[in-house]
This record gives sequence, structure tokens and C-alpha cells, in this order.
Amino acid sequence: MLLLGAILLFLGIPFLSYGGVILLLAGLALAWYGWKNRYILEITAGSKKFSTRNGERVHEIAARLRGFVMQVKQS
Repeated sequence: MLLLGAILLFLGIPFLSYGGVILLLAGLALAWYGWKNRYILEITAGSKKFSTRNGERVHEIAARLRGFVMQVKQS
């Protein structure tokens, strides 16, 4: 969302008199929404503080998925 908002902002600036204001405002809204919700999945290289929005750790989710896959393979 943040990237899409930045693209719309970039496209809206040259065409301010031809509907570019709408693109500019849509870009700002999407960029703000993307920035506000960027913590849905935070992954930092070299850090063990991987987290999702609901507080579960990414490595715990991955371990659960691996366990589920192993159970499916065994049955």
C-alpha cells in the first residue's frame, strides 16, 4: 500500500490541473494507510523479534506449520 501510494503521488504531481489532485489525494491516503499498518508483519534481518499483528512470533507460526506438514506426511 505504501508503494502504491508513493506511485500515485508521483503520478499526480505533474497533472495537478487534470485530475492529478485526485491522484495526489489517493496517493496520500494509500501511503498513510500503508505506513500506519506496516506492523502487520515486521521482519527485521538478523533479529529474533519477528512478530505479527496478533502478537504471535513468526518462528512459532513456522514451527506449527512444520509440525502440521509432518503430521500430514505421516498419515
